[in-house]
Amino acid sequence: MIIAKENEDAQEIKKIVSVEEEVAAKEAAEVKAVKDEADADLAVALPALDEAVKAVKKIDVNNFYELKGVAAPGKSIVACF
Repeated sequence: MIIAKENEDAQEIKKIVSVEEEVAAKEAAEVKAVKDEADADLAVALPALDEAVKAVKKIDVNNFYELKGVAAPGKSIVACF
């Protein structure tokens, strides 16, 4: 009798675990899809970030002082900034 009762309890627990396992598998698939999308976006963004960092490092502070000294900047200067 004790073994039969324990067997019955184990079957109930097995059903619950099976349902929870299915839910977890679905959630894992959703998380993987979001991660893959984020990785793809990151793959596009990182090169742009690297280019921006390189461009910022090329800026010479003296250029800003030179611009400050221009009383009426031309259209080409305004277009750049």
